[in-house]
Amino acid sequence: MLITHDSAFIDRQVSRVLSFEVEGLRAYPGNYTQYVKLRESELEVRRAARRNQDAEIRQAQSFIRRFRAQATKARQVQSRIKKIEKIELVEVDHDRATIDFSFPSTSRTGKIAIKLAQVDKAFGELRLYRNLSADVVSGDRIAIIGRNGAGKTTLLRIMAGELPPDAGAVEYGSNVELGYYAQHLTEKLDANNSILTEVWRTVPGMSPTAVRGVCGAFLFSGEEVDKAIGVLSGGEKARVSLARLLVRPGNVLLMDEPTNHLDLFSSEALADALETFDGTLVFVSHTRAFINRLANKIWNIEDGRIDVFPGNLDDYLYHLDQVQRKKDEVSADEPAEEAAPVKPKPKAVDYEQRKRTNRERSRLERAIRQAEEKIAELEKRISDAETKRRLQEADLAKPEIYQNQERFNRLLGEFQKTKDEIDRLTPRWEKAAEEVEKLQKQLAKLSIFSG
Repeated sequence: MLITHDSAFIDRQVSRVLSFEVEGLRAYPGNYTQYVKLRESELEVRRAARRNQDAEIRQAQSFIRRFRAQATKARQVQSRIKKIEKIELVEVDHDRATIDFSFPSTSRTGKIAIKLAQVDKAFGELRLYRNLSADVVSGDRIAIIGRNGAGKTTLLRIMAGELPPDAGAVEYGSNVELGYYAQHLTEKLDANNSILTEVWRTVPGMSPTAVRGVCGAFLFSGEEVDKAIGVLSGGEKARVSLARLLVRPGNVLLMDEPTNHLDLFSSEALADALETFDGTLVFVSHTRAFINRLANKIWNIEDGRIDVFPGNLDDYLYHLDQVQRKKDEVSADEPAEEAAPVKPKPKAVDYEQRKRTNRERSRLERAIRQAEEKIAELEKRISDAETKRRLQEADLAKPEIYQNQERFNRLLGEFQKTKDEIDRLTPRWEKAAEEVEKLQKQLAKLSIFSG
């Protein structure tokens, strides 16, 4: 059992989701992606039920208003009043409160936005970088990754000009306007200022209405904007810092763990916003889904050097896996010390191997598609059964149903059949999902170098 805000991690690890919804704690089969689909189906049913209730109430209220004063209709009026009082309204989710922001167009920079030229950096005896050189090209969306302590945050601080290198230089291209976000910047907020004042002092020329709009986009609305910074939680302070940055982001944006204090839905909303940013983005994140959505280049920090790879995190990890498998294959083909030298295999053998590999890849891809189609079919059947079960639950709770024993027992039997169907389909869905994962692992083992 785990709690995390990383949707990709949830998708890979769990087979059941518990979610706190407006009607209480709910359980859903499958991973996060399946939860989103099932929850939306569930909400459609609830919204339809609520619309029917609202229409019924409006009709009753209209009758009451029209005939309240007529003695001949008194009994009917009272009947409708009691009927309204007995209705248990179906609660429906309000829109989730998440960050809602999009970026304005930015000005263009030179081809090289930031240049690291032979940078050195050490803290005492700990040397992080020596003669480090790299370029951030205009339009790059770079995710900096690496083990803890590798120097990811230090590199970002050096690029932001917040931390000077011991040697070498950081050079900025023409027309570069830096924006920088980091967790420690929340400590620099003025504790005595209100949220509104703290954001406003970043853009003093902006109108109060516009500043309030920005605050609202970061979930501070109404009187909340008058709260003092000093009474805010860590997550609220992080949102204030984000609002201060994103209201004036510049055209080169540097961000260190921007989703660290955000819930899953707000993290996805921030990713939505950053996808509208047309400048250059360099960020540090430990959230796989966030990196995969935003990055078009990976910088992996290891042993004081940068390993640059085009693509997102999944592309990079797949590349590493294939490189390692190629090395393992070469090692396995190396002769023992005592053995006679082995002649290189003729090129024709390599071509034959590539044909076999391509055939196997096609077979696996076809099997994955078939398994995914099976999963989609099972998901629909489970979703339909869940919807049917919820409707049956609602019917079973109606007074006119449970007061009629025969009708109640019949509906209860149908409800049990639906529940049994869900219990039967769910293990089949789990098995199919495991089969897809197994096939995908087999596919990943095929070398990308085999042609």
